[in-house]
Order: sequence, then C-alpha cells, then structure tokens
Amino acid sequence: MEEWRFADQKIQRRFEAIAQRIRSRPEVFRRRGKVVESWRGYRGRRLGPYYRLVYRDRGRDSAVYLGKSPQLAERVRGLLDDLQAATARRRQWRRTTEQIRAELRRYKALWARDLAARGLRLKGFEVRGWRHAGKLAHLLARLAGARKRDGT
Repeated sequence: MEEWRFADQKIQRRFEAIAQRIRSRPEVFRRRGKVVESWRGYRGRRLGPYYRLVYRDRGRDSAVYLGKSPQLAERVRGLLDDLQAATARRRQWRRTTEQIRAELRRYKALWARDLAARGLRLKGFEVRGWRHAGKLAHLLARLAGARKRDGT
C-alpha cells in the first residue's frame, strides 16, 4: 500500500511542477498546447505509451516529458482544457458564424436566380425591378395571346 501512495505523491509533485510551468506562461498555453501519446520500439517490441506536453512558443516547437503515467497525462489535459475553454468557444463561434454566412450566400443565390426568372433582381435584401417586371409580364402575356390568335 505504501508503494501506491508514494507513486501518487510523485505524480502529484510532478503535476504541480508542470502546472506551475503552464500557469507561468498563460499567453502560450491559452491558445495552444496538448498532451500527446507516443510509442517506441526496442528490440522488436513496442513500448509505451509515453506522454508529452507539446506546444509552440515563439515559433519553436517545445515539449515537456510527462512519463508513462496516464493519470498525470489526464490531469494535465484537464488543466489545459480549462485554460483553453474560452479560446475553444471563440473558435466554435467563428466556425458556426462562417457556416451560417455560407448558407445565407447559397440561399440568396437561389433566391436571386428565382427572381431573375421573373424579371426581378436582388440588391442586398431588396428586390428591385418591379415596374419593369410588370411591363415585361404584360408584354409577354400580350405576345402569348397574339400567338394563340394567329395559331402559331
């Protein structure tokens, strides 16, 4: 039982050191940084997983070795998730807004095509050309009536 408590204490101390490093540079870790899992081979055997905290700082890739402990890796992930929550919300908001705008452009193009078939045009959200469309519709109706009378 003592051995487990020792391991937990070791993980706790390591987590506190890493948390201190993350909290000392919030401008770096608010926008980027993640915990990655990697494996290595030794004499034909696959060893791992090993965990690292990876991030970019001043244009350079950096990493902090976390070791083999999945508990430590999860705790660091949780700390990063808390720190990056606002950035993640902003990114999601931006993606959603872009999707909505793309849909609006698509529907406006369909609407403009439908209006053009009726002799109208779209400018912004305003439909224009009502006077000319009415004259055009009247002229087309007269032409259609004239064709019926002529039998062509």
